[in-house]
This record gives sequence, C-alpha cells and structure tokens, in this order.
Amino acid sequence: MVGGTENQVVIPPGEMASHYLLKNDYADMMLGYAHYQTILENFGMLCHALPSEYDIRAEYVLAMLNDAELTQRFYQFLLSEHAQDIIRKNGFKND
Repeated sequence: MVGGTENQVVIPPGEMASHYLLKNDYADMMLGYAHYQTILENFGMLCHALPSEYDIRAEYVLAMLNDAELTQRFYQFLLSEHAQDIIRKNGFKND
C-alpha cells in the first residue's frame, strides 16, 4: 500500500511514484492501473495483467459547480469525441 501518515517517502518531482518506489526498494510489487503498464515496461519493469474476473469497474461522473463560460467549455470538451479518444488512448475503457 502507498500512502498513510507515517514514514512517508517523498517522490521527487517528475518521477512516477510506482516506478520510484519499486526501483528504490520501497516496495517489492505494486498493484496499479493498467494505463501505467506501457510506461513501466519502458522503464524495464515486469508487468502482469490480472485475470478479467478481477477487473475493477469504475464509474466516473462529471459535474459543473458553476456556470462560468470556462467551466461550460471544459465540460463540453470532456464530453467531446476528441476528449473521449484521449481518455481511451490512456488506457481507460468507455463501455
């Protein structure tokens, strides 16, 4: 597990937390999001996908807290096909 209030490791700016913790022997293994797999493999890390019955299904929601023009534009962008492509290309499924 990563986190907590005691004995926290400070991750240097620009470092991916999982890679830093593993390469510096703060962790022996990590369980993380699949979209990091390619990056970690490029760092030489060994990654394994869990069987599909262990897939976590997350549902993300979007809400506007105000009706400012910039908020509305960002909201509309996130709903756009372009934004959905970016999300998919980064390992998030949109079933």
